[in-house]
Amino acid sequence: MTGLGKIAAAAAVAMSALGPLAASLGASAAGGGGATERLACEIRAIERGGLVMLEPIVRASRAASGSYTLSVESRGSGGSRSDVEQGGGFSLAAGEETRLGSVGLAAGTRYDAVLEIEAGDRTATCRAPARR
Repeated sequence: MTGLGKIAAAAAVAMSALGPLAASLGASAAGGGGATERLACEIRAIERGGLVMLEPIVRASRAASGSYTLSVESRGSGGSRSDVEQGGGFSLAAGEETRLGSVGLAAGTRYDAVLEIEAGDRTATCRAPARR
């Protein structure tokens, strides 16, 4: 076998060993929810005139419609406690960002907020920067 023949044989063995791996990588990238089809969320905390407004935001790299749930647990300085849950549907175009609602809390209130998004087979969960 010549030097070129040995290289060709080694390349054929390497390709046959990598074939199943390459096929599985291609299948996962082509399936729903690959890195190019991101669904993302955030909860913005904006202070306005003695209030903290929590604004749930969703954005998607491709058109999406689905549902969301925002759960906010808050504790006031006097020991009061409040649980708020908002939810509903949304629809957005590719590359779009939208605000899903808002919750207003008194400034200085301690809170923990979680936003869960579902759109087909894509999901996203995020937390507000907790104020404890």
